[in-house]
Amino acid sequence: MQISTRHLLLVVALLLSALVTNGQFYQGSYQEFGKNRVQYKDFLWQHFRFQEFDTYFYEGGQELAEFTSKVASKNIHSLEEVFDYPVRDKIQFIVYNSHSDFKQSNIGINGEDEGNIGGTTRIVGSKVFIYFEGDYIKFEQNIRKGIAQVLINNRLYGGNWRDVIKSSTLLNLPDWYIEGLILYASQAVDDDAENIIRNDVMMGAYEKLNRLEGRNAAFAGYALWTYVAQVYGENIIPNILYMSGVSRNVESGFLFVLGKSLDTITKEFIAYYRGEYGTMSLEKTPISLENLKLKTKKDRVLTTYKISPDGRYAIYVDNVLGQYRLYLYDVLKGKRKKILKAEHKLLRIPDFSFPVLAWHPSSGAFTYAKEWRGKLMLCTYNIESGKTTEREVFILDEILSMKYSPNGQQLVLSAVDKGQTDLYLYYTIGNRQEKLTNDIFGDFDPSFSKDGDRIIFTSNRPDDTLRTNPDPILLSQNRDVFAFDLKSRSPYLERITDTPDLIEKDPYQYQGRQYTFLADYKGTMNRYVAVYDSAISRIDTTIHYRFFTVADPLTNYPSDLMDYTVHPNSGEYSVLTYADNDYQFYHGNISNDGVARISTEGEGGEDRPIGEAITSRPTRREELEEADLIFIPDDAEENSQKQIDIDNYRFEGEPDYTYERETITLSEVPSDVEEYRPAEQGYTVLDTVPLPGARNYNLNFTTDKVLAQLDNTFMGEFYQPLSGPDGLNPGLGGLVKLGVSDLFEDYKIVGGFGIAGNFDNNTFMLMGEDLTRRTDRRIQLFRQQSRYSPNGFSLIENVTYQGAYRLSFPINEVFSIRGSGMYRFDEFILLSTDQFNAQRPNETSNYAGLKGELVFDNTLPMGLNLRRGMRWKVWGEYYMDPTNTDRTFMTIGLDWRNYYRIHRNLILASRVGWSTSLGAERLAFFLGSVDNSLNPREDNSLPLDPEQNYQFQTRGAPMRGFFANARNGNSFAVINNELRWPVFSYFFQKPLKSDFLENFQILGFFDVGSAWTGPTPYSEENSFNSTIIESGNVTIEIENNRDPVVYGYGFGLRSKLLGYFVRVDWAWGVDDGITLDRVFYISLAMDF
Repeated sequence: MQISTRHLLLVVALLLSALVTNGQFYQGSYQEFGKNRVQYKDFLWQHFRFQEFDTYFYEGGQELAEFTSKVASKNIHSLEEVFDYPVRDKIQFIVYNSHSDFKQSNIGINGEDEGNIGGTTRIVGSKVFIYFEGDYIKFEQNIRKGIAQVLINNRLYGGNWRDVIKSSTLLNLPDWYIEGLILYASQAVDDDAENIIRNDVMMGAYEKLNRLEGRNAAFAGYALWTYVAQVYGENIIPNILYMSGVSRNVESGFLFVLGKSLDTITKEFIAYYRGEYGTMSLEKTPISLENLKLKTKKDRVLTTYKISPDGRYAIYVDNVLGQYRLYLYDVLKGKRKKILKAEHKLLRIPDFSFPVLAWHPSSGAFTYAKEWRGKLMLCTYNIESGKTTEREVFILDEILSMKYSPNGQQLVLSAVDKGQTDLYLYYTIGNRQEKLTNDIFGDFDPSFSKDGDRIIFTSNRPDDTLRTNPDPILLSQNRDVFAFDLKSRSPYLERITDTPDLIEKDPYQYQGRQYTFLADYKGTMNRYVAVYDSAISRIDTTIHYRFFTVADPLTNYPSDLMDYTVHPNSGEYSVLTYADNDYQFYHGNISNDGVARISTEGEGGEDRPIGEAITSRPTRREELEEADLIFIPDDAEENSQKQIDIDNYRFEGEPDYTYERETITLSEVPSDVEEYRPAEQGYTVLDTVPLPGARNYNLNFTTDKVLAQLDNTFMGEFYQPLSGPDGLNPGLGGLVKLGVSDLFEDYKIVGGFGIAGNFDNNTFMLMGEDLTRRTDRRIQLFRQQSRYSPNGFSLIENVTYQGAYRLSFPINEVFSIRGSGMYRFDEFILLSTDQFNAQRPNETSNYAGLKGELVFDNTLPMGLNLRRGMRWKVWGEYYMDPTNTDRTFMTIGLDWRNYYRIHRNLILASRVGWSTSLGAERLAFFLGSVDNSLNPREDNSLPLDPEQNYQFQTRGAPMRGFFANARNGNSFAVINNELRWPVFSYFFQKPLKSDFLENFQILGFFDVGSAWTGPTPYSEENSFNSTIIESGNVTIEIENNRDPVVYGYGFGLRSKLLGYFVRVDWAWGVDDGITLDRVFYISLAMDF
């Protein structure tokens, strides 16, 4: 049967205007799943209030809030210039002390609205939530990312809720577009971004731009926007963004502004980067180290790889969507063992900082730091015994890196506490730590010297002197190598490098006065060795020396070295790199090192000779050792006369950051003071605006979502009174919902109403949630009115009032235990449609009940009606009439669903649903048809078993190929399988202009199920298996030989039409081996 467009529109119009609507309560196959946020601590919020923004923080975060307030204004103005668009509303900066705390927040957990076929409009606000990762430079980059996100959202969706409602229904932009633009504007790219971009460009990944996901998609967008800015000018970007919003299309934004299609721009920027990276690779040297050739999956991100001191073992960590695994690899035997698996795969900002690894010098054990239930844990794994011991670490918020001392009795930590990243000495005996540094400057990557007397680390501090809580105006983005004397605990450090243009990381003692580290030179991160040496400064009555460092490259590899571990006493080292779409695990020994040859041409055509001294000014240590010498470098005057560049983090009129270069003589007479001005690039300027007093946060609500659409479901969470299979389907009507929440989305209120097309049926609801604690609380109130005819001519109006209170205890982010208590009151008003109804009194019923649920949801959305992963729910309900305890009603059931990703976004979805009702009163399941059908049909030939005392009813669906009531009973089970193929988005490599084509899916399905009475469908107690004929005093029972289990198969289409998710199916049912005529369904529903 072919359905023309004219006929389809006619059917929909008739349904809208004249369809008699009937009430359905529990919505067939619809189930509320959902993930959780787990709170392990209470957050007592305060805030600083400014004209342009407010900064919110809690205990331990005031320093972070002060930093945010000092850099926010200049970043807001800077990004307003980038986008040529002002911030219209006051921004709320929400500051978390750590990523672990941020994961406990409720921000963003708005639910998935799976039952909503029209989509929910999220109100775009001006909240920026940021968390501290131990580095203030990265912290400011995250602030810029948040501001950029606010500006982009306001630019695309508008500044008020009316614009948002209008725009969000039609505008759908890919991840590479939005996330890439945010990265470009904020310049907040990860350390390995350049390496990933280089690999993806050379491997051809960007030729299929629309198929990229996650970080790769964001980096691709960053590369594209960077190319557009460099070639066409940065001022063209706001125009592209504006035209994309106006035209509701990505392609049109580039075409209207640049006169070129997105496909052309993509080819151009790929050719541009291939040319750059191809030329650069000619100067590089292939890696010749031993490769462990460990197999890793393509969707994994490798974060850490470390070889043991004896070279026998290796440990490494991979991460996919926030779930990480720690592996131990036996290099000799070639075997791998999984030591730890933690967290869950979720679409959130992944935390790559855990676990932190450190080898014990014996090579027989290693220690890792992890976060567990809001606590910081140190765990030591013994290789021989295979056992792990755990200790909780107190005071610290996070451990960034750690290394063992040569004797194995101490660990040096780079750790965070109250917004500061300092060095700590942790004693394994006694579980205590000692703070070694205490200032705002970051101290990273510490390691012990061979003898354990010194600690080598990197820092962005401006000089070599330790001070307690200085108040700088500038923070450097670059890091230099320092050494701390652990024996003398001198506040004067040994400065190994002074490189304003380079960032050193992972420093170790190499041999004697030699040190090794990673540095980014000529675009790639490679190994360097630095020699700390001295030379004669001058001779008068005595010989005076100055100290300097000479550095040479050890490698000149084409790909960044992402992780570097050296064991100074054994000489073993390991490096991790990414090339050819795969991670490479190399290890070697420093005894085989040699100085690498690299091109010495620097920026601006000037040569930088290899072996050049990379310290440019004397340190406080040198001044002390030179005693009576005042050292003035040749370029001091030149440095002091440089002009301020206001485009690079410096405000006009602000005082330059200076520090005293003081030479102390033996007679302790202070010498002249020399000022030193750091390089003007690579610094963060802290604004000197006065900070107001902190205020306590007062609860206030704002609108966060709006829903207004046609709908054919009811909002009530309860079963429908028994009225027969023709009362299973609600008709189309209007549905309106409005949601508000507080700033932190801890408190939520949702109200709504639904009115049927004939105005006979209506529903009102109000829900409130409190998510501030570990146990979530919800209260719901419903009022529903409906009319039905139990016998075809009498008319009954049913008014239901229900109140429910639910507690939800999350075990983790994907598994929760839920318990509800409810009270329901039904009033049955017999309308005077006939004499029989007019003589009968109205009836009422009361039920009080409890419901328990176990809910697991580990699925990830991949598009509309597309997801991957598994979720399930097991539940039980018990109800009793308080006025008549003999009236009891109970159900138990389960719903299991699995979504298997076959290839790209081709999904095999499977479902098993089962439920049964017990007690004095029963629930009737009518098997057949689909949920929320617009062309419902019923099979009235199969009667209900009169011995079951049915009081309520619901649908057992989907069971395609049949009408409703193909089977009935107090139990039912179905198995559904669907092959979901979004055919256009599967094949097309760029964003589609049509929302209809983007979400268009072809389905093949197979359903099997039954509804029955008794223990099983094939038992003698099943009323379907026998027919009873009574004639006078004679009762005849005839056994029914029909199969109680039916199945159906067919195909369907899915897509979004006029903002609604529409489903059409053509199905053939098989009943007792006989294939029935094809049945056509049109419905509005999600999932199965």
